[in-house]
Formats: sequence, structure tokens, C-alpha cells
Amino acid sequence: MPARRVSHALLAPLAHSIKRTHIPRSCIRPFFAPAIAGIPLAASTSIPSPVASTSTLSHAHKSAIQDLTNALEDRSYHSRVWAIYSNLLSTLGSEPLPLEIHQHVLRRCTPSLKDVRVSLVRRLASGRGPGPHPSEARFQTIMQNIRASGAQPTLDDYNFVLQQFGMVGHARGAVQVYKELKSFGLVPDAQTFAFCFRALAFRITLPVRKAVRDDFAIQIQAIFNSLMNDMQSLNIPYTVTTLDLTLRILKETLDQPGFYSLMRWAYGIDLDNPDRIALEYADTYDKQSVDGTPVHRPFPFTTAALNTTIDILGGLGDVSKLVQAFEVLTQPLTQAGQQYFNSFEGGEDDDFGVSADSTSSSPMPQPPWAPPNTTTYSMLLRHVCRLGHPILARHYLNQAIALNRQTSESLRQKWNLKASLNKNPRPDKILAPQFALCRSMLTPVLGESNKDKNRFLMHWLSTKIPAMIRIMKQDVAFFELESGPTSNSGSISGNPSTVLSTELDLGEATTPQSPPPKYFDVNLHLRTLKRNILDIEDFSKRLDFVLGRTTQRVKERLGRRVWQGKDVFFRDSPKGRVVTTKENWKEVVNFQPRKDDYVEVSQEDANRMKRGHHQYRSMSTSARVASGEPRTLWPPISRYIPRQGSPEP
Repeated sequence: MPARRVSHALLAPLAHSIKRTHIPRSCIRPFFAPAIAGIPLAASTSIPSPVASTSTLSHAHKSAIQDLTNALEDRSYHSRVWAIYSNLLSTLGSEPLPLEIHQHVLRRCTPSLKDVRVSLVRRLASGRGPGPHPSEARFQTIMQNIRASGAQPTLDDYNFVLQQFGMVGHARGAVQVYKELKSFGLVPDAQTFAFCFRALAFRITLPVRKAVRDDFAIQIQAIFNSLMNDMQSLNIPYTVTTLDLTLRILKETLDQPGFYSLMRWAYGIDLDNPDRIALEYADTYDKQSVDGTPVHRPFPFTTAALNTTIDILGGLGDVSKLVQAFEVLTQPLTQAGQQYFNSFEGGEDDDFGVSADSTSSSPMPQPPWAPPNTTTYSMLLRHVCRLGHPILARHYLNQAIALNRQTSESLRQKWNLKASLNKNPRPDKILAPQFALCRSMLTPVLGESNKDKNRFLMHWLSTKIPAMIRIMKQDVAFFELESGPTSNSGSISGNPSTVLSTELDLGEATTPQSPPPKYFDVNLHLRTLKRNILDIEDFSKRLDFVLGRTTQRVKERLGRRVWQGKDVFFRDSPKGRVVTTKENWKEVVNFQPRKDDYVEVSQEDANRMKRGHHQYRSMSTSARVASGEPRTLWPPISRYIPRQGSPEP
């Protein structure tokens, strides 16, 4: 999706004078059906019992309402609830139902969140595009029935519908519901904006027709900008959830000014000067409140936020910013505050820089940082290789190899320490490692070398793989020997993760809770190591084939120059590029005789070979060995071209 620019001032805390953005209906209509869809309400939402408000109805009507109440209380199938509700409305005629009944039916007439998401996944898998919520028409009917009875839907009712919209990414429906609740005088809260942001963040990741993709991106940005402006005008603070959803949207829209502003406000990181905390927070750490209003402080910078930052900067294509952010944000700069000084001395007119008082009792806080993990290096190498920087790719892969060795040694030392303190080591007291070499770090480097036909980078990569596999196999042997029969091959540490995340933590907390620590599980670690070994060994076979094929093509390309009487470069030749003979070139590059010189073939096959059929093209390098062909008549050729001077006269 192409990057689109959004105003700098889309972030509420940094802008104080943003004009309200008007979104015409024609800007949205082509992409979303006019419907409503959503997610469940918070647990604190309570609805009075519907039976308590039916004293004015007849006995028959009370009996019908009781049937509906029973169906709601035993959580019957949503279609049965809707059928009873529809029959009750037709029976009552013009007599209104209590508001509580409509509200109960609103929450029971739709499938569960998990079923809604599974239905959407099946729809996308079948090749169809994302559609409206399956209970959209029911929601609209219930809202109309509430107004027809003389009552008005509450904000919780609208939030429930917005939550359902967010589950299926129904962005247009979410905007329509948001405008409707404002038109009836309801004030949106943090849940309202969180559900709207979720609908946008999910919809922007769903398939979009190529013909309307650019206009679709503009619409999403306009909706997002409008919601941010409203959030600012209502003074609704950011929460962890809204921050996460905002980052997801910025990650897809690639709005650089908006992302830079968000990083300054949310984490106190100035990406133009990442080695210092943003100036907005320089004087707020020692203050508790200003005029009774709590002072906003930046969110803690986590590894997940670091990965998002690397991914967005890589998507923007700015390699210098990407490398700068990675190098600074992954290192604790504990002494950064002491380097903030005024280098101009003497003279009252030298009013430059910011003077630092070395005796101050409130030093500058430590700039944000977070330790990298496997995902961090995988994203960094992927973006560096995609942007065409083989030197940086080689450097960071070397760094990843060293970090993997360091992690392996540290984990063994902790295990041995536990074993020395206790006869039965307690691995659950050892924190799980956050880094491991995997195939996703190697594939981008191979892709970059293959794209540029960089044979030397390919060869360097092939020399690193044996050491990687050797360290992993040593770890497997160590932990299999040390764990002994006490290990449980079926155990997995931590809480089981759900396949589908259908709940949003919409609490009012503006600081994230520390995630529970993940402890080392020897069985999970062994399974991960064995999987990575198989992946890297398979990758090594592919690398050998690509390297042999590339070497073959380089030799053929240079061989054509020799056969045409042109010069080629010899690095040991004083003249550099010289003209050599065919016989000398065959000896230099170790060309082998053709296959048909050794093997008897039929006349038909010989004719096909003369026509240059690709099946009979002979390969004179290790590519034949990698492809599984016999080596009897085709010994592998060294990957190095021997040094050779100019031929003797």
C-alpha cells in the first residue's frame, strides 16, 4: 500500500489548534456497506431485568415476554432469540416493549466473537472479500425499535455495536455509528475510540481491490485524522490499547510525520535525536501535577515497541534513520544526561546551547531503550536487504551470530549454576532466552546476494552456516544430557495462547502492566533448537545450489568474453585486464568436458541437445552435486577462482 502523508497535528497531546476534518459520505460509500458490526461490552455493563418493567402488559403478553426472558437467561442460540423477539413484536403490535428487553436482545441476537471471526476467516479463505457483520440488520432493527418506543439507545449500546464492527473490520459502519451517537448528544469515551481504531486497524489489513487501493488509503487516513481530532477536543487520554491500535494504523499508512510525533509524545523518543529524551519531558519527571492535573509521562518503551519502530522505519525506506534508531534504542545510555552541556563559556551574549548544572538534584532521565529479540533482527535484516545494503546485512548477521553464541553460553552457565545449588535443577527459575538464530535471518541475505549476483556474499554466508549448526547441535546434546528423564516432553511454560484474540483491555490505566516473566522450559527450548537446525540445514542445501548456479553463470559470462577475444580481469595480473587463451581459461576455471562426450545417447536425444534443449544443459560446478546428480564424471569445482597471471607468449 503506498505511503500517504497525514498532518503533523493528528496527535492530540502535541497539537492544540487542529481544525475538525469533515468526511463526506461519498468518500466512504464505495468500500463499505451501510451496516453495523462490533465486539462485546465490558464486564461492568449491567442491564435491569426485563420482567420488572412489564406490569402494564396483558397476561398473554407477559407470558410471551417471559418466554423471551427465559431464552435470554439460558443463552439460547442467537437465531432462536431473534425469532422469539420478532414474534413478540408482531404479537404486541403498537404496544412498546421495555427498553431493557431491547438491550438484552441486542447482546444475545448475534453469534459469539470467536464465531464471528471464524466466519470472516472462512469468507476470506474462499476468495470473497470482507463483508458486513452477519447480524448487522438485526442491530439496525433493534436500534429503530428502541427509538420507536420513545427511548434512546445508551452509549453502552453503541459501544457494543462498535465492538462488533471492530471484530470484522467494518470501518464505514463504525464511522456511521460514531456519527449517529454524537448526533443524539452522547459523548464518546475511551472505549468508543478504541473500538473505532480497532475497526480501522483491522480493515486496513484486509484485502482491497487494486483499482481502489489508493483512494481507500486516503479514506482511512481521513477517518483516522478526524477521530484523533475529536479525541483531542474531548481531552480523552491515551491508553495502552489506543496507543497500540494507533501504531498499527500508522504502520500500514506509513505516515512519517504522524509517527515521529507519536513517538515523541508516547515514548519520549525524538527520532531526530534518539540518544536523548524528548524536550517535552525534560522537566516533568520531578513534577507530580500542574494546577491539580496529573503530569503526563511517556509510556515504557518495550521490545514490542522497538520492533514496531524498526518495521515502520524500514517501511519508510530511510536506512540512516533505521540504523540510527536500532543502534541507539537497543543500548542503555545511562550517562546521556551528563553530556548535555553548554560548550560556550564566558560572555553574556553567548546564549547558545542549554546550560547544565552539575550540582542539580534532578538529573536528566535515562533515554528509552529496549533489548532486541529474534523478531528485531529478522525485521532489521529484511529491511536492510530489501533496500540493497549488503555491507549492513553482513554486519548485522555477524552481530546476530555473536549474540546467539553469547545467549547459548549464558543459558548453559545459568543451568549449571542451578544444578550446583540444587541436585534437581529448577529450570522454571531461569528466564527464557529472547534470541535464537533462525532461517528468517538468513533468507534476506541470500535474496540480496542473489539479486545483485554477489557471489562473495553468498560464499561468506555459506561459511557461517556450519558454525551455526554446530553450536545448536551442541546445545541440543547438552540439554538432552542434563535434563535427563525428569523432563516432560509435553509441557509448555506460560499461559496457553488463544488462536483468536477477541478481547480488548480497555481499562483506564495509562501505563501498561508488566507482562508476566517467561521462564525457561527445556523441552520447548529443545523443540525450537531442533526445528531451527532442520530449517537451516534445508536452507544450506538451497544456498549451495544457488551459489553453484551463480558461479556457473559468472564463468560462462567471462568465458564468452574469452571466446570472443576480449580481455578479462585477473587480480594478480600487473595489467589488471588481459587477453588470455581458451586453453588457459579452461585450466583457470576448471571447465569439464560436456556430458555427451562420456555418455552414449540416442539420435533423438542428440538432436534435442543440438537444438539447445534446457534439459541437457550441462553444469560444471557444484550445482550438479546440490541438485542430486551423480558425481562420477562431474567432480565439483572449487568456488574460488585461482590466481592467474597473463599467459606466457
